[in-house]
Amino acid sequence: MRGFRRVINFRDLGGYKTKDGRITKKGLVFRSASPGFMSEKEFERFEDMNFHTILDLRSEEEIKVHPYPDMKGTKKLQKSGVVSKSGQSIDFSPNGMRKTGKAGKTQLNKLRGYYKEIVFGNKSFKVMFKELLEGNVPFLFHCATGKDRTGLAAILFLLALGVDERIVRKDYLLSNEYRKKVLENTLKDIDKEKDPELYELMTMFDGVSENIFDIVMDSIYEKYDSLEEFFLKEYGLNKTKLKELRDKYTEEA
Repeated sequence: MRGFRRVINFRDLGGYKTKDGRITKKGLVFRSASPGFMSEKEFERFEDMNFHTILDLRSEEEIKVHPYPDMKGTKKLQKSGVVSKSGQSIDFSPNGMRKTGKAGKTQLNKLRGYYKEIVFGNKSFKVMFKELLEGNVPFLFHCATGKDRTGLAAILFLLALGVDERIVRKDYLLSNEYRKKVLENTLKDIDKEKDPELYELMTMFDGVSENIFDIVMDSIYEKYDSLEEFFLKEYGLNKTKLKELRDKYTEEA
């Protein structure tokens, strides 16, 4: 997105082809890292975009550390995207993620379990679909770095519009390109062959892992026979509402 550093991971979710030959509309739905990390000039550009609604997927603790000002005429909603039905405590700090050997495997297993659960009945994603059905655009959703919770929200949004899973995967992994310098710096001293768990964990810390995308999709298909059934049972999106979303946010190519 012009006017923003790549590390801000600011993207328009328009321009993606759907399986029925349509294309997602540009200028309506955006994803980003937290505006709290924007420079003064970037935030001015951000304000000029006149968002109707912003959905902040961070926790209250994260918001306290990196707040950003309210904007006149913009509705700001805060709904943490973090859920863990299993009750497991996961340490996402650098110390918590920088694990090797058995400790690394334990941390990875916790994270895999977390991502297997996060797309089911997630209240923050329910808020997202509610706002989108109401047509509250331009609409932005973000977390801290705009890659994990934000990435999952984007997965659900694009899948609901009928975008092919291979294209959705590319959008998810695009965070690694936007955060390339940060990720390369994080991984430069890690031997992938010697410490595969550490490499995977630190990839997830400063980027995203395609393994996580696979886990999310596999978890959906393990529970449901189709995406339509998933959206109906988990988010109340019946055929009529899915069509309404597609009518609002896609157009003829």
